Amino acid sequence: MAHIQLFHYFTTMPSPYPGMAGGVTEMQRSLVIKYAFSTPYLMHELLAFSARRQSIEFPHDSNAEYCRDQAAVLQTRALGLFNARPDLTQQNCIPVFLFSGMLGIHLLADTLSHRGEGLASFVDSFVSYISMHRSLRTLVTGLWPMLVNTELRPILAWSGQAAMAASQDTLVSAPLAKLISEASDISAEAKVACLEATKHLEWALDETCEYEQRRQKRVQMLFAWPLTVPEPYLELLNLRRPEALVILERYAALLCHCRDLWMVGDAGRYLAKLITSSLDSKWMEYRYEMDLEPAPPQT
Repeated sequence: MAHIQLFHYFTTMPSPYPGMAGGVTEMQRSLVIKYAFSTPYLMHELLAFSARRQSIEFPHDSNAEYCRDQAAVLQTRALGLFNARPDLTQQNCIPVFLFSGMLGIHLLADTLSHRGEGLASFVDSFVSYISMHRSLRTLVTGLWPMLVNTELRPILAWSGQAAMAASQDTLVSAPLAKLISEASDISAEAKVACLEATKHLEWALDETCEYEQRRQKRVQMLFAWPLTVPEPYLELLNLRRPEALVILERYAALLCHCRDLWMVGDAGRYLAKLITSSLDSKWMEYRYEMDLEPAPPQT
C-alpha cells in the first residue's frame, strides 16, 4: 500500500522536473511512468524520488522519517538494479536517460539537505554528488546517437536549447577576476577553470533581464553548474582554497534565489553561512551581495 501511495504522489506532484518547460516536464513524467512498469530500476527510483520529496516537503508529518528511510532503501535498490542492467541497445536506452534525470535531482536533494560537521563535511558531500551525477551524465551522453530519434526527441531538443543559452559569454566581476588572475600559487589551468566556473554562475545571477528569464536561468544553472564546472576548480574546492570558496558562495546565492524549490529550501543560507565563517575578513570584498526577490510559492 505504501508503494502505491508513493507512485500516486509521483503522478500528481507539481513540477517534478524544475526548470523545464511545462509541456516538456509533463512529457518526461509520462515517459517515466510508461517505462517504469517494465524497468525495475526506474520504478524503484520513481518510488524513492517520491518518498524523498515527501520527507522534505512534510518534515513534521508522522510519516516523514519513514519516507526518508524508504527513499534511501529504494534508491540503493534502484542503483543495484541499474548496475546489473542488460547491455544497452536502441530498445532499452530510454529508461537510462529517464533514470539519470530523476536520480540526479534526488542526489542533489540529498546533498543540499546534508547538515554534517561544518563546511568540510558539506563540501565532501557536494563533490561526491558531482562525481556520481557526472558518471551518469557521461553514460547518457554516450547514448545520444541512439536517443535522438526516439520519443525523447522533444526533450533532447529543449535540453540542447537550454545548454546553448547557458554557454553565452559573461564577464566575471573585476575584483574577483583580478584576484584569480594574480594568485601566485594556482596553475594557469586552474585559473582558467575558476574563471569558467564563475562565468556560468554570474550569467545565472544577472539581474538585468526580465523576471521570468532570470528565474529560468537560475533554476537551469542550479542543476547544470555541478555537471559543467571544470575539474581543476573541484580540486581547489577539495583543498578548501579561499578562491574556490568565494566562487562556491555564488552557487549558495543561486540556491537562495531558488529557495522555493523543494530540494533547496534553506540550503543556500546554510552554505553561505558556512563559507563566510570559514573565510578571513580580507576575502569579504569578493563575496556576492544578494538582493533577494520574494520567493514564489514552493514547487
